[in-house]
Amino acid sequence: MLRSEDIELYKLTIHKDTDWTIMNELGKINTLHFIDLNKDLQPYELQYTTDVKKAEEALKKIDYIES
Repeated sequence: MLRSEDIELYKLTIHKDTDWTIMNELGKINTLHFIDLNKDLQPYELQYTTDVKKAEEALKKIDYIES
């Protein structure tokens, strides 16, 4: 996208049950720019930090079993 192109700002409210699917599809469009509204928060203060840690631990266990 060139700087001279018109842009629009939208605010999306997405239900938690469909957030991954919607964000994945929006990411495929490849013409979006996301603004981090939580930039002032520390990583441990973010809502999904514990879920990410659990996923990382599960991945470590899977990698350990496969090797």
